[in-house]
This record gives sequence, C-alpha cells and structure tokens, in this order.
Amino acid sequence: MRLSVRFNNKWFVVPCGEGHNTVQWLIEETIRRSEGPGGSEKSPLTPQNLQAVLARSGAMLDPNDAINEVLDDNDFVHLSGKYSAVQDSAHLYSAYLLDHSLESFFHSFDR
Repeated sequence: MRLSVRFNNKWFVVPCGEGHNTVQWLIEETIRRSEGPGGSEKSPLTPQNLQAVLARSGAMLDPNDAINEVLDDNDFVHLSGKYSAVQDSAHLYSAYLLDHSLESFFHSFDR
C-alpha cells in the first residue's frame, strides 16, 4: 500500500508495505522524507505537533491507529499543525455544506 502525503506545500509518496505501521509512523516518515538526504533541510515541526487529516473528507486520523485500518491504498493525507488541522477540517466541512446547499438551491429551479 502507498499513500500520498502533503506536508510543507509538497507531496510525498510514502510506501507503507501492508499498512501495519501506525499513523504516527506515517507522520514521522513523511517528516524524514521532507528533510532531504542526510536531514539537510530540518523541519521545525515535530511529529507531536502535527495532525494527519484525510484529504477527501477532512477527517482527523488518530496517530495510534494502524494505517490499514483507517486508510485505503492511494489515499491522500494532509499533515498540518494540530490547531491548523482543526481549522482546515472545519473549513473543508463548511465548504462541503455550502456546496451542497447551493446544489439544493439550484436544483429547486429544475422542478
């Protein structure tokens, strides 16, 4: 299984084997990959300060969950600061509600 993870405005493809590792491992592995060869671009963020969010729904992922229990092969995950992740998921949800309420509004004219 492999995942696409967005961190620091870059996308990383992270192979996860059978997905038995935890979401916390995914966060740590993505940070490691973002730092470049030999850790040449150290990130100021630590794994404990980051939240993994499922990109398609805005659902926050628990760091202790096994990857294969909460994610599917080729899923897209976004890593951001914990406070920012809450804001991001709220924004995604409000955009979803707005989109669906507008869709209902416009469909009411089709009748």
